[in-house]
Amino acid sequence: MGTRVCLRPATLSDRQSIYEWLAHSDLTALMLGPPTFPENPANLE
Repeated sequence: MGTRVCLRPATLSDRQSIYEWLAHSDLTALMLGPPTFPENPANLE
């Protein structure tokens, strides 16, 4: 049997983790899509 997961609404204290998942993930390009302003790429480091 698999691991149990409990979902809950995000809170303000989750903001840093959510940012890290979005901006520093192998899936960042997929989640954010193509750059809106290619002449000014986002600095995600």
